[in-house]
Amino acid sequence: MPHLIFLVLIILGIVYGIFKFFLYIVESLVLVDERFVTNVKETNSNILNNFVEEEDEKLGEKQNGKLKKINRTLRFDFIICLLLSVCWFFYPFMLIQLTESDISLKSPTDKYIGKWLALMVLAGNVISYRYIKEGKLFSKQYILLAKLLSACLVLITTLIIVINTKKLYISNIISLILTSLWLSNSAVGLLISHK
Repeated sequence: MPHLIFLVLIILGIVYGIFKFFLYIVESLVLVDERFVTNVKETNSNILNNFVEEEDEKLGEKQNGKLKKINRTLRFDFIICLLLSVCWFFYPFMLIQLTESDISLKSPTDKYIGKWLALMVLAGNVISYRYIKEGKLFSKQYILLAKLLSACLVLITTLIIVINTKKLYISNIISLILTSLWLSNSAVGLLISHK
């Protein structure tokens, strides 16, 4: 029992530490995003132009500021989810690391859960990609809320897996770090879009 409590405390410490780290570097990420937006505006690529919003004169300055902040969060979310889905697709054992005998005893399809989850995250990523340029503020906040809940579900699932297997592997820690970044970005984006 103390072993499980220790594992749970490690997971909660990783999530809290990544959240505090994200809050610490968010100002630097804003500068990186501004540089990205200016570089995209200089190129005439149709694909990259979907990452850049156009200011609407009908909306007030406050509303345009909120849209700019939430679009920044959606761009970061796109990058984080892309990295996470690539890792989960090519290394599906990052979520559940079982031996071949454990897989054959439980369910042979469990070894593909990382790939299915990666495809679902990638599909959600395509939706948020479409809303960066043309979506309204409420729809963008709704997407971030859905992604925040998805990240929470992945963290809870990882916690349950670690408790049941009583082991925490390096691959689980990498997945926890990336999922915590995903959670932090969505939470901070929702908070700053309501100010």
